[in-house]
Amino acid sequence: VFGLALIRYIDKSKKAVDIETAQEIFKAAQLASASARDEVAEGWALAAQTTNANSVARTTVTDTGYNLSKVGAYSGGTYVVNCVAWARGMNYDVNGGPWQNAQFKSTLDDGTAGNTQRMYTNEFLRNLCHDSAVGGVYYQQGKNNFDGFSTETRLFKYRKDAGYGVAECWMVCVRSDNLKCEIWIGDKNLNGRGSGQRVQPLYRIYPEPCAKYRN
Repeated sequence: VFGLALIRYIDKSKKAVDIETAQEIFKAAQLASASARDEVAEGWALAAQTTNANSVARTTVTDTGYNLSKVGAYSGGTYVVNCVAWARGMNYDVNGGPWQNAQFKSTLDDGTAGNTQRMYTNEFLRNLCHDSAVGGVYYQQGKNNFDGFSTETRLFKYRKDAGYGVAECWMVCVRSDNLKCEIWIGDKNLNGRGSGQRVQPLYRIYPEPCAKYRN
C-alpha cells in the first residue's frame, strides 16, 4: 500500500511540474498574441480562422479538457481548438537521428500562410527564449533549426498514459470561438499512430488543467 501511495505521489508531482511548464509556455504565447504589431496578431488569428483540419490539427474538445473523440459517451459542452505551434517533450526520431521538433515550430510552415503564421511564432519563441528556433522552416536539405535537443527543450516529467494515451508534444492552441490561448499536450506518432501523422491534442493542462492532470 505504501509503495502504491508513493508512486501516486511521485506521478502527481511530475504532473504538477508539467503544469508549471505549461504555464510558462502559456505566458509566452499569450504575450505574443497580444502584440501591438499587426503582423504578429494576424499570425495568431490566422490559425484560428484556418478550416483545413489537417493543417492546424483542428479538433473538437470537451469543456472538461479532453479530445472529444477519445472520451466515448459525453453530453457536456464542446469547443474547437486549432494548433498554432508545437514541440516534442520527449525524444522521437523515426530514423534514430537528432530529436525531431525539440523546439516549437508553426503548424503552417510553407507558402503565404506559413510566412504569416511565423510572424506570430517567432514572437512567441523570443518570449520563451527559444531564440535558436526563430524563423524555423522545413529545409529540404540540411538540419531544421527546431530539431535537436538543447537546453531550450521543455521536457515532460510525466511520461505515462494518463487515460487517453501517452502525451509526447506540447501544443500552443487557439480557441476558434474567442481566440483565447490554451496549452494542450498530445501525440503525433505514439499510441500506435505511426509515422506521418499530424499532432493531435489529448489533455488540456493550462489554464484549467483537466482532472487527469490535477489528480
